[in-house]
Amino acid sequence: MFDFLEPRSGNPYVLAWWWANGAVLAAGTVWVLWGGGAETLARHPGFAMVPEWSASKIRWLWVGLVVWNVTIGGLLFFWSPAPTGKAPLPFPEEWALILIPLFVVALAYGVNVFLAWLGGWAILARHYRASRDHGGRRVRFRSARLGSVNYGSSLTLTVGAGVAILPLFRAGHPPLFFPWGDVAARAGRTWFLPWIELSFAQCPGLAFRIARRLAETVARESGGRLRLPPPT
Repeated sequence: MFDFLEPRSGNPYVLAWWWANGAVLAAGTVWVLWGGGAETLARHPGFAMVPEWSASKIRWLWVGLVVWNVTIGGLLFFWSPAPTGKAPLPFPEEWALILIPLFVVALAYGVNVFLAWLGGWAILARHYRASRDHGGRRVRFRSARLGSVNYGSSLTLTVGAGVAILPLFRAGHPPLFFPWGDVAARAGRTWFLPWIELSFAQCPGLAFRIARRLAETVARESGGRLRLPPPT
């Protein structure tokens, strides 16, 4: 399996795999940017895990994916040894203990920022960023879905319409606070699991989906300001 990380090894199967990936990126770029692909994906949200975004935002997403793939591919190409055993740019092994942790931290930061952009947290933060600690009872290690992103056991809900993510994953995810007057609830069910979607007046189209049991806890603490529809 690790042979595929050495594109200069001369292995014909590895070369074919890299050429196929390059062809997919090239064809996808032409389709998304100039062939109407972004508009098609915008009309069919959810297809191939594409979020419900505008065509322009989907184009930027694709450009980011291409840049990421080309960057990683370029590094692997220059660090990969040729059949002669030498690489054009040998990996500096003496710096490995510094470079690898820095790369992991940078990757984790970038992934969290990307997820905030992908799911919609960044959009919510423009309107509902918490400017201070509003107090209230906290319910920790809870799960929710926002857009196409699942936050599993990583959220802290302030029972007063606040939500924050664990500090380890907070890059791109500032704490949020929602005035009760801006919050509306919709009930639904996936198989045997009832859920509540909480939507927000200033960000139509975005909603936190949480377990109904958790929503009932929040509703009780709201003093009647959050009313939940009956289960479906």
